[in-house]
Amino acid sequence: MMTDNDRASTSYGHQIERIRESQLPHWRGSLHLDATASAPVPRCVLNAVHANQLESTPPSNPHSNSPSGRKTRQEIDNVRKLICNEFFGVQRKAGIITDGKGQDAGWEVVFNSGTTAGLQLIARSFDFGKYGRFAYLDQSHSSLYGLRDIVQVERQSGAYGVDALREEEVLDWVRDSASSTGQSLLALPLQCNATGKRYHRLLSRILKTRDGIEQKTGERKVFILLDAASYLSPSSRMKLREDDNHEVDFICFSFIKILGYPSGLGATLIQRASAFALTGKSYYGGGTLEASTSRMQWRQPMRELHESLEDGTLNIHGILAVPPALSAIRSEGVLGCWEKASEYVDHLTGYLWNSLKSLKHADGSPICEIYSAEPEEWKECNMLSQGPCILFNVLRAQGTHKDKTLSEYRIDPSEVDRLACLDDIHIRSGRMCNVGAITASLGIKEDDVVALWNQGIGCGNIQHSNNASTLRTDDPCEYARLAALVNGAIRVSISAYNTTADIDKFVAFLEKYFYCGEIEDEEDLFVECQGSVDIDDNKSDIAFTDDNSDESHPQSKTSSCQTSIYDNANDCLLQKMFICPIKSCAAQEITGPWKVTDTGLSYDRDFCIVDLSNGKVLSQKRVTSMARIRPQVCIERGTLEIGFYAEDGKELQKSLTVPLTITDTDPSLSDSTNGERQFDMCGTSLHPRLIMDEDVRLAFSDFLGLDCTLARSPLSHRSADGIPIKLSNESPFLMITTESVAQICQWMKEDGKAEVDFDKVASAFRANFIISQQESGEEGFYEDAMTKIRIGQHQFTVIGPCRRCEMIALDPLTGNKTPQVMSAVAKHRRCKESGPYKSKLLFGQHLIRHSATISTVSDLIKPGMRVVAEAN
Repeated sequence: MMTDNDRASTSYGHQIERIRESQLPHWRGSLHLDATASAPVPRCVLNAVHANQLESTPPSNPHSNSPSGRKTRQEIDNVRKLICNEFFGVQRKAGIITDGKGQDAGWEVVFNSGTTAGLQLIARSFDFGKYGRFAYLDQSHSSLYGLRDIVQVERQSGAYGVDALREEEVLDWVRDSASSTGQSLLALPLQCNATGKRYHRLLSRILKTRDGIEQKTGERKVFILLDAASYLSPSSRMKLREDDNHEVDFICFSFIKILGYPSGLGATLIQRASAFALTGKSYYGGGTLEASTSRMQWRQPMRELHESLEDGTLNIHGILAVPPALSAIRSEGVLGCWEKASEYVDHLTGYLWNSLKSLKHADGSPICEIYSAEPEEWKECNMLSQGPCILFNVLRAQGTHKDKTLSEYRIDPSEVDRLACLDDIHIRSGRMCNVGAITASLGIKEDDVVALWNQGIGCGNIQHSNNASTLRTDDPCEYARLAALVNGAIRVSISAYNTTADIDKFVAFLEKYFYCGEIEDEEDLFVECQGSVDIDDNKSDIAFTDDNSDESHPQSKTSSCQTSIYDNANDCLLQKMFICPIKSCAAQEITGPWKVTDTGLSYDRDFCIVDLSNGKVLSQKRVTSMARIRPQVCIERGTLEIGFYAEDGKELQKSLTVPLTITDTDPSLSDSTNGERQFDMCGTSLHPRLIMDEDVRLAFSDFLGLDCTLARSPLSHRSADGIPIKLSNESPFLMITTESVAQICQWMKEDGKAEVDFDKVASAFRANFIISQQESGEEGFYEDAMTKIRIGQHQFTVIGPCRRCEMIALDPLTGNKTPQVMSAVAKHRRCKESGPYKSKLLFGQHLIRHSATISTVSDLIKPGMRVVAEAN
């Protein structure tokens, strides 16, 4: 039965639906569920800010005593008053700080560039004395717990105690610190930016404990620094008590979280009675000094509190944008009063939590593992203890293995995020800059975070070094555990601009890609991965996953346990062959004999495009227009012909001709540094030879809109597995089969894609070899079982499946987003095994050329050659 609150929320939701059409037109067709990162910016805010700027006298530097300077200073002070009253319900008090401890009443607003800058300001200004201590809640944002480095290193305060506290340890720390002789600082968030948990109850107990001790001692020894960035929002403000001596001391926040605009502006609310503790500030920039000398180390800081703490010229335009922006979103035609927006968002948060909780696979196992507290636990201190964000992970179906922990079934959140991006859904994945909350929620150790970093894996599974392609440890069990470890989560955060329809759409997305229906054989739940290969210069043994174990370990395969696919099925042929002369650009089909080497097909990924401004090798994932650069290798002329095309296939500019061989003796083409400059390619450091010819550089820069040029790869380098490669990511060769592509096309049709272009789908996988049966009959994905193949007289070892990323969601001809291919792969080709492929999307097989054949057979390979495969 619908309650009054439900009816009010429904009515408010209808209002939001109406205003979104006019106020958030850029949201059409997309789904925004990342409000914790930044509040949405309705059009009325920008209109109000710009109108105010046009109608007002242009502001001046408030440090100047000119008429415009004084006027600007007064307008900024008015904004300080507005912030105190509107966001916190207190009165701002200006004036000189007296010498007496705790004698000044009221609050002051100090502007800075954001919450992070505000936190740093307090840490750098706080006077710990000789015996003061610093502590922080362990489930805090990195901007908050990062203050420990300021306290320990910058302040050279080895004598201070620095403590990371669990929630249950905080009160004991307050009692101990309040009894010490120094001034101590406790930093904590008002709301966890990862789980959404609010700490009102903890804060109330901290204040009560501190007040009780102060009444006995007559002085304040523990000061409280509050990170309110995640809490303050378009629907949440923080009402302080009028009896301000019993409140927190310092509160830091950012306006982009509250109004969505402007960015780069934050403030710190300071209780004037606590300002005496901020005498440790050592740097005083422009506008903070009443007098100083240049040669003598003498200075006199400003006596007005905000003037002594605001170094340099303020973000004047940003500060003066706050009143019109606030007025715009609080108008009845937009969000209205704070209370209505708050009640509505609380209702949405509960709807979101319950919607995620209700998602089940056909076997009854949950689709989501939720780490945020249950709604029954939300009511405390007469307010919700849960903010408008939910932290969770997506799970595979458990089947009959209900005895295992849920962690065994977690899908890598980065995979969920990639699929969300395809559907234009905006969420957050990774560790949310709050590793304490993530490790506690997922039940992993901080030691694991360090071990993963040492193996090349950072936040959100970002690869930071060339060690990242395959995890390596001396302990096979530890290798398996780390490889399978999900070390991040998904955060969905909502604002007053969202609706229940948004949540329903997100739930439908999860069902679309991750729901597992009824199955006859549990082994059909997901792809069973055969494993990976351990490579060095002298061996190519295959590492398989033991079906009776959850751990992946090396296990040599002998010829006695292998059979030939050719002996048991139709004859296979090398149907088509491709190279990509320029990494991440269009492929070139090879129709005749072509040289093959241990680093790949000749001229395959020999070239790349480098961004000269940031030292990175460009990728089509980031610069999709690279798909419309079509290079062709002309062996006869010894040149690379490069065409630049529009989306409709028309050539846009004159094609380029570049020699295939770049030498040091050609100064018109080769960079004078001769390969000394370092560039980053997916975490791997390369020293390519830059082609700095002006025509080449201008052609690529104009087409891509970046300062870039063509570069020739180094002769070769080795991946983390010891595989010789040029500019490919994992292996010298990639193979797919026409039967498997046909199955993908069939799945796309079943998903409602009326017309499917087989060749375009095949091209999306960017394979070097496409093999097929001479006669129909073999089902798709028979390549999954292959361990070795022979193409003509060339022998190759299969070293593992290809882990697919969002590249397959791009049209290979235009670079436009076409999610149908990746959608089909995501639904049907997700690995179920533990190890490095856990929950990855797999399609195609990586190959290396067998070392024993390199010097004994012809170095040419061509389409139409017979293919023989061995399988386990």
